Amino acid sequence: MARTKFPTQVYRVDGKNCFLEVLCDALSIDKVSLNFVSYDKNQPSGQREQGKVKIYMEIFQAAAFSGDILSGRIAGLAEISKKNAAKAGEKYPKSVYSLLGGTAAKNTLNHQAISRQFKLSPGSVKPYVMEAISGPGVEQQNGLITPSGKPDVTIRVPLEIDKLKELAHALTLVTQIWGFTKFMPVVEPAITTARKRVEEEIQEYAKRNEAMQFQSDTGDGFPTELPY
Repeated sequence: MARTKFPTQVYRVDGKNCFLEVLCDALSIDKVSLNFVSYDKNQPSGQREQGKVKIYMEIFQAAAFSGDILSGRIAGLAEISKKNAAKAGEKYPKSVYSLLGGTAAKNTLNHQAISRQFKLSPGSVKPYVMEAISGPGVEQQNGLITPSGKPDVTIRVPLEIDKLKELAHALTLVTQIWGFTKFMPVVEPAITTARKRVEEEIQEYAKRNEAMQFQSDTGDGFPTELPY
């Protein structure tokens, strides 16, 4: 079973001096969060965290990403990426999934937009590497925040195939929790009303059946014995 240390932590996978966790703390804003953390265990307690990048995925982005992993689509794209890199003589294959996000300048203390990137790529030591990058950003006219200059924080977490699948199931779980909590208050009254109506119909049917059985037991007004 995956180790979960905090109430909002759904899943965690560890790398060398780093980890990645799936959290359910952003469901109130209709998002799933992926928290990347790097640390130095030789530092004093309370000072070990060296970097953090939090990636926010829209609910249906997370659901689609999970589906692509579990369906084998990501594995297929990874094979193509590795072959293309080998043909081109490139050391590292290109990412097979990427996501751009960030914080607008108006929402930061120094009025500088922050860019955040999330990537999944074929790895060299392990099959996959998940990467989170944070640094200065530029706001585009369409609202997208793109990287600008050297990043401030880069955290890479290698993953085995089974860990990637486990992470996909964790994303699926969080999206399902979101669906239940968001839509159950909407559909529950209708379900309760329908259930009550069915129960009343069953009770009415039982009463009618009981009355018919009683009439059968007591006779229909004709003699029960022949006169000869």
